[in-house]
Amino acid sequence: MGAREYDPRTARWLQRDPIDIASGDPNLYRYAGNDPINMADDGGKDWFKKTEDGIWIGPFLFNSEVVSEGLKTGLAAVGSVFTFGLWDGGAYKDQVGFDTSNFFAGVGRECLITAATLGVGEFIFSARAARQVQQAANNAQRIVGSGRGAAHGTRVHTEFAKQVQQISKGKLETEVAYRNGVRVNRNTPGSIRVDVVRGNPQQPKEIYDLKTGGARLTPKRIEQIRRHLPKGCENIPIREVRPR
Repeated sequence: MGAREYDPRTARWLQRDPIDIASGDPNLYRYAGNDPINMADDGGKDWFKKTEDGIWIGPFLFNSEVVSEGLKTGLAAVGSVFTFGLWDGGAYKDQVGFDTSNFFAGVGRECLITAATLGVGEFIFSARAARQVQQAANNAQRIVGSGRGAAHGTRVHTEFAKQVQQISKGKLETEVAYRNGVRVNRNTPGSIRVDVVRGNPQQPKEIYDLKTGGARLTPKRIEQIRRHLPKGCENIPIREVRPR
């Protein structure tokens, strides 16, 4: 591939990084996660997406008492990915807000991209979905405008569904109905309907319920939703989202 030999069978470098120890990393095969095909960013735009994800990973990852500090630490950690693909958990685990991040601290010097393959990937997808759903809620409220009552809430929900589809590019399902563990058509008698589903609706991974005005996602409503979800999905996260 020019600077050094590459093995297409294993998708790995066969020679050390020519930048050598000047990279600051004792592992001279780590650049691009040692996978110059799948970890390359030819368009130069991948870091924008990772920064956005990092902004949302912060509050999810760090304890609630220090969300703002956790956010900054999370951004700093994700920012390290931009330097030779290296993310050093050891450099951040002593920062305020990192004390509950046992998983990432344990990952240590692994690249965030590599960490995703070890089980953090679902967490990152969840953070990305949360960002998209929140943006959709904000847009819907702004487009519909202020108001109150059931009619206004219906208009916001309708616009919210459109916004979710646009922002997620169809990767998030909206207005999904379930009854007795099976996905059914909307308005099926005895069914429950949720606003957003992440993952295959037949085996959902996460649910978002839009609330406006004084409405809240109550424990009773959560229990009602869980009773109708597909088998094995009864304990997935069910989150409230409201316009900001």
